[in-house]
Amino acid sequence: MKGHGEVHHTSTTLARRIRCAQGLEPADLIVRNCELVDVNLQETRPADIAIIDGTIVAVRPEFDGLANVELDARGQFATPGLVQTATAAFPPGGLSAGDAAISRVWAHEPQRAPDSPVEDVPEELHALAGSPLTIFLTGRAQSEDVLDVLRQGRIPVITDLVEEESMLALFRSLGDSRIDTRNVCISAVDVPVRTVVSAAGSMGVPPLEAIQMATLNPAMCLGVDHHVGSITPGRYADITITPTLVPTSPAVMIRRGAVTWKA
Repeated sequence: MKGHGEVHHTSTTLARRIRCAQGLEPADLIVRNCELVDVNLQETRPADIAIIDGTIVAVRPEFDGLANVELDARGQFATPGLVQTATAAFPPGGLSAGDAAISRVWAHEPQRAPDSPVEDVPEELHALAGSPLTIFLTGRAQSEDVLDVLRQGRIPVITDLVEEESMLALFRSLGDSRIDTRNVCISAVDVPVRTVVSAAGSMGVPPLEAIQMATLNPAMCLGVDHHVGSITPGRYADITITPTLVPTSPAVMIRRGAVTWKA
């Protein structure tokens, strides 16, 4: 009976989401009039975002359905929640440019703001141990290190463990080159991910590309892009609303469809 109940609950939830997307049932939250940051196409465009049950069900230029709560984000950007890659264990002395991550977990950090609590990662997505596909760049990593990792068919992760001068040089070289950055990730250990994203933007990496390296790219690397990494129907409603394209100072942060922080 338990199994039948679970199926019934799933089908009921799906039907509710479909009705909401059709405008036949009120959404829990609609973000109106935002400038959507589309990391799949690396573009921005006007959009309304409809959310129910913590899930995005519609992204349209104008959504004509109703909602229990509406948020007017006119003149502001809606960015996917940043996805932070991390290793479960670091070797003694830390990771070097040649060290592969032993195991991987993910935590999205769309909402770490000054004085706000860091929320737990959903338990069902906590354990992603396995093949060491990621290499965390640290210390005095150079642009050639990024290329070497890519040549090995692995994923270079640029983090705050790279010395500041080297990090800025890395981002400058990425901004000046024609390297395909779809397999390059941005992450952080000691600072918010958005700090590293801002550093990338300041060094000439196109803002949309820098955001993609901290959202869709790591989500795909970790195999959770069907849950997080973009603002698209079916994904968790983890969204950061910012006054500028590079997400330096969030105005509103949404976690699983609920507003968790407001400036």
